[in-house]
Amino acid sequence: MSEVFVRRLSPSLAHFVRRQLDFRILSIHRPRKELRQALESIRPAALITEWLPEVTDFLLGLGYPTVVADTDSAHPGGFAVDVDDWEVGRQAARYFP
Repeated sequence: MSEVFVRRLSPSLAHFVRRQLDFRILSIHRPRKELRQALESIRPAALITEWLPEVTDFLLGLGYPTVVADTDSAHPGGFAVDVDDWEVGRQAARYFP
């Protein structure tokens, strides 16, 4: 994950911390061989990543259940989640009449 993405995702990780579940944050800005070795060592149950060209496809190819956050695009082999921009706009319009 990039530093910006970690800051955006951090509030969502509080749930895991409270339940004392293990999670690790890895920078995906490293050589692919090194990233593969790190993941093989950790053996995660699943991955949460941001969408980055080529890197996301590489991660999906490793076979871990993967959630790709902050994207409108479907990714074969993974699950994509994003903010509903239209709903955010509707809520803002109701709040600021």
